[in-house]
Amino acid sequence: MVYAIFFDDLSPKNFSGWLNENTKIEEEIGKNAYFELIEKNYNDHLAVIDARKIILKLYNDANADLKRDYAIHALQQMLNNKFPLAKGCKILANLNADGCAFVPIVFAGYSSELNNLEQEEYYRDRIIKDSRNLLNTLEHC
Repeated sequence: MVYAIFFDDLSPKNFSGWLNENTKIEEEIGKNAYFELIEKNYNDHLAVIDARKIILKLYNDANADLKRDYAIHALQQMLNNKFPLAKGCKILANLNADGCAFVPIVFAGYSSELNNLEQEEYYRDRIIKDSRNLLNTLEHC
């Protein structure tokens, strides 16, 4: 979840607090990167940009896919009722629009429809099914 600030899922202030509360992150990202991130003044917009660069470098150095991990996170949150399906569909639609071909275009349709209708019930079963299928694919590739 260190990518939360990258996609504005956490405010800079909340990200700073999250980093300080979750010291196990140091083990995951390394001492140097961890201290670079916790010493930032997140009230400064340039510090937020620097933090995003550090996170992107961590992902690139590990040959990991930041957007794929973010999609997995969004899918898990949707399927565990941690946030509304509309929010998850919007995240996935944005990832698709950003060139992430692994996210089916159907999520853009869901996002649009949920935005217009503001009712999840009609699409809920299909969204859940498509979300489970995508999560399964992403977790096993």
